[in-house]
Amino acid sequence: MIKSHAFSTLMFSAMWRIYLALTDKGERIARAISYWHKIMTDFLQLMKVSPREVERDVEGMEHHLSTSSLEVIEALFKELSSNKELLDKINFAAKH
Repeated sequence: MIKSHAFSTLMFSAMWRIYLALTDKGERIARAISYWHKIMTDFLQLMKVSPREVERDVEGMEHHLSTSSLEVIEALFKELSSNKELLDKINFAAKH
């Protein structure tokens, strides 16, 4: 049985089974975290950051960025994905 009220709003359990399941609210939060993790990973990969650094940086960033900052990264990622000339300029400048 879950003892923490904070967790009880996100997960539930049954005494006759050994498992935890997300509530609807917990499921929405998990989907949002997964989505933002993918956006940040794709963005850093687009910027040619090394795979090891991408993994480390995303794990840190996802705990510290606000939704509005994540939305800016998402917009920038989408714009750069469709603008190879600008992307090449940025990647060139980052190396020099």
